[in-house]
Amino acid sequence: MQKDLAFSTVAMLNLFNAIDLITTCIALERGTFQELNPVILGLYRTSPILMILFKLSMVVAISVLLLKLRSANVGKVLYKGVYLGLFIGILISATVLGYVSVHNVILLMSV
Repeated sequence: MQKDLAFSTVAMLNLFNAIDLITTCIALERGTFQELNPVILGLYRTSPILMILFKLSMVVAISVLLLKLRSANVGKVLYKGVYLGLFIGILISATVLGYVSVHNVILLMSV
């Protein structure tokens, strides 16, 4: 059960990240709306490819870490704490990215 929940949460995070990435790239290319994250905006202005690689690599790295921790010996208190903290952080991030993705799609459809 715990492994299925972790996998589902990681899958949601990666799906919403991909949707956010696609809608952000489309909107920035069109000039439809402004990127509010200064790090992502700076990377985009330097190179759109750099922004894409950064967004993908950050989420993939966090996803791999969570999936590795779920199969580790979580009998130890430290492992359990790190795993739980990472899981909660990913769950919150997936929720926020889901909202942002839907918001971006609505904005793009209204233009």
